[in-house]
Amino acid sequence: MLKITFKDTPESTKIKLEGKLSGPWVEELERSWKEHSFRGSENVIIDLSGVTFIDPGGKNLLARMVDKGVCFEGTQLMTQYVIDEIMRAGTRAGKGGG
Repeated sequence: MLKITFKDTPESTKIKLEGKLSGPWVEELERSWKEHSFRGSENVIIDLSGVTFIDPGGKNLLARMVDKGVCFEGTQLMTQYVIDEIMRAGTRAGKGGG
């Protein structure tokens, strides 16, 4: 299960995730993000500190979100590792490596 909470301010939209980003919850996050992006700020921050598991589909969605300018926050070791992995992949892709 994944809990998705949106918090809008004039400066940004924060999306707080809690639980597992896997299976059908990946599609739910993508749908919610796309629907909400039309109403909120262009500066989007995803708080991954409450995420306990991210499957490959979830990592793929987060990578696509980074390509659209989304930023991440995460304090746990696992989430920080996933954030670093996505950012490295994005850097390689941007240089034609991958």
